[in-house]
Amino acid sequence: MERLMRRIKAETKAKVASVMREAAREEKKIFADAKKRARAERAKILEEAKKKAEIEKQRIIAEARLKARKERVATLDRLLEEAIEQALNELDSIRKYRQYASILNKVTRQAIEEIPSNKVNVLVSKRDKTKIKLAKIKGKKIRIVNGDLRAGTIVEASDKSISISNDFAELIKERKQEIKRELVRRFFS
Repeated sequence: MERLMRRIKAETKAKVASVMREAAREEKKIFADAKKRARAERAKILEEAKKKAEIEKQRIIAEARLKARKERVATLDRLLEEAIEQALNELDSIRKYRQYASILNKVTRQAIEEIPSNKVNVLVSKRDKTKIKLAKIKGKKIRIVNGDLRAGTIVEASDKSISISNDFAELIKERKQEIKRELVRRFFS
């Protein structure tokens, strides 16, 4: 019986040792798998963080470019506005050019011919009155009138039903966007 007990004890001890070795192997395997999963998870988290950082970097760069573009456009627009304002301020000096009288008469004649009325008034500044040299235009009675203009003329039917403005300041203001586009095309493209 004692032998039997020793044998049972030995077998039990051997089984316990075997179970303990198996548990240790399983523990090492679980620990290795956990380490492997942790490394994979860490790599995944790092990759996601890199992607997010790259996306954020691209967003910041895009915002900076957009802001710079907006500032450039605003500065360019301000410069163009200043150039047009300066042109308007210097409009009185246009009279020093010899082509001025010729252009003034040409646009005034065209406007007179476009007005269907046979009686027309030509509004002109006192400074330009001497520059207006309109030959007779068939079927038109023309009256030259002092007007409040800086440069140019306004031609109107005597009943004021139709008016054609060649007031150079007004023409510049009306065509401001077109003038800006042309300036940009010529000097910044």
